[in-house]
Amino acid sequence: MFDMIRVLEMFGDPITYGGQESVVYNMLSTFPLGNEFNIDLFTPYFANNDYLVKLVRDNNGNVFQLGIEFKTNDNRFMLYKYINSFFSSHNNYDVVHIHTGSLSTMVLYSIFAKKYGIKKVMVHSHIAAIHKSLLAQFIRFMLCELLYKFADVYLGCSRNAIETKFTKKIQKKAIVVYNGINIDKFRFNISYRKEIRDKLNIGDRFAIGILGRLSRQKNVFFALDIISEIYKIDRSVVLLIVGAGELEEELIKAVSDKCIVDCVIFAGNQVDNYKYYSAFDAFILPSIYEGLPVTSIEAQVSGLSTLISNCITSECKISNGTKFLPIDNVKVWSDELLNIKNNYYNVLKSHNIDRINNYTIDFEKFDRNITFKKVEDIYKS
Repeated sequence: MFDMIRVLEMFGDPITYGGQESVVYNMLSTFPLGNEFNIDLFTPYFANNDYLVKLVRDNNGNVFQLGIEFKTNDNRFMLYKYINSFFSSHNNYDVVHIHTGSLSTMVLYSIFAKKYGIKKVMVHSHIAAIHKSLLAQFIRFMLCELLYKFADVYLGCSRNAIETKFTKKIQKKAIVVYNGINIDKFRFNISYRKEIRDKLNIGDRFAIGILGRLSRQKNVFFALDIISEIYKIDRSVVLLIVGAGELEEELIKAVSDKCIVDCVIFAGNQVDNYKYYSAFDAFILPSIYEGLPVTSIEAQVSGLSTLISNCITSECKISNGTKFLPIDNVKVWSDELLNIKNNYYNVLKSHNIDRINNYTIDFEKFDRNITFKKVEDIYKS
C-alpha cells in the first residue's frame, strides 16, 4: 500500500465564494480524494465557503484558518510570524500549492514552505497584474527574483495572467491551466430559471446578471451606470447582482442616489449561484482586470449573451454570443444590452426557443476533467 500524496492548498485571501475558491473546488472535485490525495486548506483569515470546506473535511482533510482580520491593502509581509509559526508545526506536505493574486504573498508563503522542507512549492496566478509605475515594475522584478529561487512550479489561469504577473525568466517555465468547470452543472435549466425568478419576483423582466465579489476590481459601479442609462429608455430591465464584498454598502447607497432602486436587485452570496445563470438573460463582466474569469466561462456555457471588458484576455471567449467592450463608454454597453433585449431576447420569447442552442460554444478546453489533469500529474510527479 502506498502513502497518499499530502497537499496544502494555500490562499492569500479569506476562503469565501470568489473565483479562486471556485477554481480550487472544481479542481479538487476531479481528484481521487481519500484514495490518492489528502488535501488541507489554509488561509490566514477565515473560511466560509461551505462547499469547499465540506469537500475537504469529508475526505479527511483539515481547514486551517488563523482568524486574522482581513484588510484589502495590508502589507502581506506583516504575516511572516504567523506563516513561520504555521509551517514550523505543519510541514509534512509533499506539495504546497499557493493560490493568490498577490506576488508578495506568493513569495512569503514560498520562503517559509522551503525553510521547513517542502519539496514541491507551486504558485498559481489567478489574476492579471497591473504594474504601471517604475516603482511597481521594480518591486515586481525583485519579488519574481525571490520567487524564482523559492518556488518550483509556476501556473497561471491564462497566458495573460502569466505574462503580466511574472518576469520573462519565470514565464518560460510557467504552465497555463485554464479554469475548468463542471460543464453540465452550468447548462441552461428552465426549472432553475423559474425558481430564481419567482423567488426574486423578476417575472418577465429582462435580467442583466453580474456575479462575483463586490470589489473595485469588478467595476460594479460601472454596471450601475449602465443600468441607469438603460432605465432612461426601458424600465422593463433589471440588474441582478449576485455576490458580496467590501463595496456592498457603498453600492446600495449609489443605487438609492441614482434613483434606480426599482431596477437593481442585490442577491448576496449564493451557494447555488450556478442556478442564477439560467435566471439571467444577459451577463456582463466590466472588470478592470482579471486573470481568466471563471464566471465568464460559466455564463457562456449557460448560453448567455455575454459582454466582457476589453481589459480581459480574449482567451475566455468560447461563444459567438460574446463581445468585448471598452469600460470608458457606458453608452456602448447600454446600447448593446438594449440591442440584445430587443432582438435576440424577444425572438426567443416569441418562438419559445431554448437559448442554449442559439450560440456555438467551444467549451472543451474548460471542462474540469480535462484542464485539471495537468495539476494532478504535477502533484504526482
